[in-house]
Amino acid sequence: MAIEKRIKPHLGSLLRFARHLTGEKSAAEDLVQDTLVYILENRQKFMKLDPVRPWAMRCLYHRFVDNYRRFNRYELVSLECLDVLESPGQRLDDTYFGEQVLALIGTLSAAQRTAVSLFDIDGYSLNEIAIIMEIPQSTVKSHIYRGRKAIKMKL
Repeated sequence: MAIEKRIKPHLGSLLRFARHLTGEKSAAEDLVQDTLVYILENRQKFMKLDPVRPWAMRCLYHRFVDNYRRFNRYELVSLECLDVLESPGQRLDDTYFGEQVLALIGTLSAAQRTAVSLFDIDGYSLNEIAIIMEIPQSTVKSHIYRGRKAIKMKL
């Protein structure tokens, strides 16, 4: 069970990333499961990899994009979700601000949401995000900048 030992430390990161992409716990769990099935189907390639996490994250991202295009299964979070948040007068602690920022991240485009959540929430480097999303590093910077700008404008 060497494959299990290599992927197990990264399951939390995969689930967290899937949750950011889909916005739903059950959809995120399905997405992680699809990714794990893909990894098992390609175990020979997986076992040869030295940094496992970026490849696994890239696989998850591609599964999300494929499913979104194929089934339009995952819905983007709309601005209406902000109505359920409490106003600053009701609660002035950091939790309120964090919930508000997370809700606003959900309103970004898929590329911006992915880049911002990987960089600001999960702490990936620009290079790692570029590898995961398979786009140039300058494009990652652009997505992060525009995503942050949109969140700042809405706050």
